[in-house]
Amino acid sequence: MGNLELIIFDCDGVLVNSEPIINRIFAKTLTEAGFPITHEEVTQKFIGKSLVTCISIIEETYRRPVPAELIELCKEREMIVFQQELQATEGIATALEQITLPTCVASNSSHRHIQFVLKLTDLLHQFDGKLYSALVC
Repeated sequence: MGNLELIIFDCDGVLVNSEPIINRIFAKTLTEAGFPITHEEVTQKFIGKSLVTCISIIEETYRRPVPAELIELCKEREMIVFQQELQATEGIATALEQITLPTCVASNSSHRHIQFVLKLTDLLHQFDGKLYSALVC
């Protein structure tokens, strides 16, 4: 395997168990807005994809735009539920404490989201500001 110099972690689904929450809220919000989709379909179709890609797939499927306010509503709902339910992935805190190599987080999520969920789950201090997002914002 060679000498490792850095360990790069994804955030959602690796460090924090947020994907089931995100998928549940996304499915519910889309369905309420006239884009019917089940939690299972969201999980299967969108796992590991960026929000931009997910929206593009939805718009292509339903042949109409997803209103921007719908995305904001999803994010607002996620924040509320995260504060009630979000947990670090089982065993990740112990694993991070045992790693001696440099670490960072690289994610399709926004910097704001990454910081929020890592702070909520008491993992933010493990990465010393080394958070990288695929998003420009």
